[in-house]
Amino acid sequence: VCLVLISVVSYYCSILLIHTKDYLIEQGAIKSSGPSMSGGPAQGISHHVGVGAGVGPLDASVSRMSESNAGTNDITPSSTYAATDISKAGKSGSLSHSVTFQELGLKVFGQRGKWAIEAGICVSQVSFVCAYFLFIGDNVAAVVNKDGIFGSGTFYTLIATVAAVPLVYLKSIKKLVPAAILADVIIIFGLGVIFAYDFITIDRVHETVSAFTPSGLPLFFGIAVFAFEGINIILPVEQSMEDPKKFSGVLRQSYVHLTVVMILLGALSYSAFGESTQTPILFSLPDNDLVKSVQIMYSIALFFSVPLQMVPAFNIMESYPFYKNVFGGNMYVFRLLVIVAAGGIASVIPNFGLFLNLIGAVAGTATAFILPSMLYMTALDKWHAW
Repeated sequence: VCLVLISVVSYYCSILLIHTKDYLIEQGAIKSSGPSMSGGPAQGISHHVGVGAGVGPLDASVSRMSESNAGTNDITPSSTYAATDISKAGKSGSLSHSVTFQELGLKVFGQRGKWAIEAGICVSQVSFVCAYFLFIGDNVAAVVNKDGIFGSGTFYTLIATVAAVPLVYLKSIKKLVPAAILADVIIIFGLGVIFAYDFITIDRVHETVSAFTPSGLPLFFGIAVFAFEGINIILPVEQSMEDPKKFSGVLRQSYVHLTVVMILLGALSYSAFGESTQTPILFSLPDNDLVKSVQIMYSIALFFSVPLQMVPAFNIMESYPFYKNVFGGNMYVFRLLVIVAAGGIASVIPNFGLFLNLIGAVAGTATAFILPSMLYMTALDKWHAW
């Protein structure tokens, strides 16, 4: 019930963001050559916020499901590549200007609004990369299973950080499309393996299963919000579609499908392993070659997602004066320091689940729930639409 509630709220806030954009365009406050999804913020809200809920890698699902309307063949697990769809559309003449989340903040709240949104995006994206490095380090260490430094998750977290440095220097993320497609395949295969072991293990509900644990709610909410990582790509994907009016349906389907998968995965895994369920769930599975291969493949998939996640943050940070004043506009030095800092943070994080909870509770809540709602209400009040 709580998961469905969070997904509905997330969906509603995404729709509010789009209607804010449409309303400001109608009022002439911002300009865009792209068609609107609706006639205005006050029209169609109840229509769009109906049955729909979702969770998981929202950006990947929305991007994938909207491809038939966006006129592209790109598949990626990152919010960043959706922005590439916009540039393609712009070159073809179908969309010359894409309204961004930051632009809405600037128009509604002024420069401070833009700064708040950009800070939220940067913190979110860098935190995701920290989580990726932490996940990679812990999983590789579990596969190696040795004592000493070579069995330490911190060691492999730092190795992954160093290995990722060349990737963040890529000038075009198009080169990572094959890796992004491979990541999708790996995720599907991994889910299949997890479900298979759940069904093998769950001959009966584990005796330590508890129907409701109040003390676990704070951790649950933070991680659930983290799972809705995707607010940054809502406007780019919606505006890249040939028919933006269909976007709410695409988004609703994404939420429904992802919510079902997450509920089934969580319920089955917890029923199978009970209190011994670990984070991530791969650590609860038997220690055999198949599970180890999934851990390695998941680590590879996340590794190649690092540059995709960092591009939005780099684009924002490199637009500020300190980039030229402090670093002399040297992309290589700046990006090296940022990625090394992310790896350093990941190397000292003691608990993967608690870190995801922190990201979701702070950065995720602000960017996905609070800011879209504030933008919508303030825009209507400012331009007298109530």
